[in-house]
Amino acid sequence: THYTMTSTNDNNNNNVEKAPTTTTNINTSNNNNKLAPFNPTCTHAQSIALNLLSLQTSDVLFDLGCGDGRFLCKAIQHIPYGLSCVGVEYDEMFVTRAKDAVANLNQELTTKEEEDGGGGEGGKKRSVIEIRHGDVLNESIISPSSTSSLSLYRDGTAIFLYLLPKGLKRVKPLLEKAALERKRQQQEKKNDDDENDKPLLRIVSYMFSIPGWDPIHVDRSTKGECPVYLYHLT
Repeated sequence: THYTMTSTNDNNNNNVEKAPTTTTNINTSNNNNKLAPFNPTCTHAQSIALNLLSLQTSDVLFDLGCGDGRFLCKAIQHIPYGLSCVGVEYDEMFVTRAKDAVANLNQELTTKEEEDGGGGEGGKKRSVIEIRHGDVLNESIISPSSTSSLSLYRDGTAIFLYLLPKGLKRVKPLLEKAALERKRQQQEKKNDDDENDKPLLRIVSYMFSIPGWDPIHVDRSTKGECPVYLYHLT
């Protein structure tokens, strides 16, 4: 069975894309699995991206190609309780850096909680970050079959991308497949009007647009007017 996916633009004209079947696996053989060189996202662009994603405490945020984890660390500083984050990085050196950054941030947050009397905000669950080492095109990495692990397809609600155009083109089928799974879940909650009004996925891409999709908003307020693109898959 094939599905269609729409991405809305500012004029509410839908750009229809054909998504893969729900059983499709992305073939990574004989490919250069590194989708972009490491180039850290500036602090201002991180803040813009977080604002555009409008993260809530119930969100599950994926950073596909997370580098040293700085965007996810910024995210849980922005939403310190209830947010779940997953970063996937191909380069082992940056995986180590990301895990160290997360550990250091967790220690800082623990110290702050202790100084504030402990317990956080009324015992709320602290936001968490999981760093995974692997290829973002490998579905066993981004969407493990175990229900105890967060899955892009089953759980993801927001995605951050800073990839080259060729990398964005290659991850696009994964984004479509994730939106299809979210749509299936939404259809099972037909009576939940509030849930049905929400976009299936909110995606921010820094610097480069996703090929074939029209963003609903483009922010160029960073130094040098580097664009930050927002997409809603509906």
